[in-house]
Amino acid sequence: MRNALTVFATLFCLSLFAATPARAQETPQPTVYTYVSFWGVPRAHWGAMETFLESEQSAFDKLVDAGTLTGYGTCIYELHSVDGFTHCTWFQASSVGNILRALNALSASAASSPVLADTRHMDELYQSTMYGGHPGVYHNAYMWFGHFTLKRGGVGPWSHLFGIYVRPELDKMVASGEVAGYQLLTPLVHTPGSSGTLDYEFISTSPDGIDQFFTAVGKIESANPAIPAAISSYENPAGHYDVILKIPVAREK
Repeated sequence: MRNALTVFATLFCLSLFAATPARAQETPQPTVYTYVSFWGVPRAHWGAMETFLESEQSAFDKLVDAGTLTGYGTCIYELHSVDGFTHCTWFQASSVGNILRALNALSASAASSPVLADTRHMDELYQSTMYGGHPGVYHNAYMWFGHFTLKRGGVGPWSHLFGIYVRPELDKMVASGEVAGYQLLTPLVHTPGSSGTLDYEFISTSPDGIDQFFTAVGKIESANPAIPAAISSYENPAGHYDVILKIPVAREK
C-alpha cells in the first residue's frame, strides 16, 4: 500500500495547481448502507463455518429479489493474525430500515447455527456515497480491503483525492469485468476506535485483478513523481492495515 499512498500524496500536490477533473464536480451518489459481520472461528470449525455461509446464500437472494437488499457477499480471510477474524458476511441496502429488516430476517438462522456458538463476533454499519459495480453473481472472487485512520479533518480531502485519481482506474476495471464492485466506506454507527476512519474495498473477479489495480496505480505514480509525502499530513500511519479476502459468493444488483 506504500506505493498507493505515494500516489495519493503526489496527486494531492498536483491538485493544488491543476483544474479539478469533471468527476470531482459530480454530486455524491445516493447513500448505500453496508452491514458487515466479522467472525473469529476456531480453525477446527472452518469447514462448518463455510458450510453455514453457503447455506445463507438462498436467504440473501430472497432479500435481494424482494428489493430489501441491493447486494451481499461472504468472505474468508486469506491472511490471519493470532487474535484476528477468519470469516465475514456483508449485505447492502438503500436505507437503514432495510438493513434492519434484513438483519431480522437473517437472525434466526444465525441464532440456530452451532458453529457460531463459540466464535468471536463483531458487527459494523457503514455508509458510502462513492461506489461502482457490475450487476451479477460472482464466485471465488477476491477482495482487497484497506483501512485508514485519519487526522481531524482528513476524511474529506482523502476521499476527494481517491475520487479524482484512483476511482477512474476502478471504473475502468469494472467496465472490463475485472472488478465486480468497489466502495469507499465511512462508519455510520461509530464504535470504539472507528472515529476518523475510512476504508476502501474492491472485489476482483480473479486473483490477477489485485495486481492489475496496483500496476495502474503505479503508472500514475510514475507519471507524477513529485511530493510523495504530502498525503501523510492527513493520516495516522499506525492506524493503517490491509486485508485480502476470498469471496465464495457475492451478488451485485
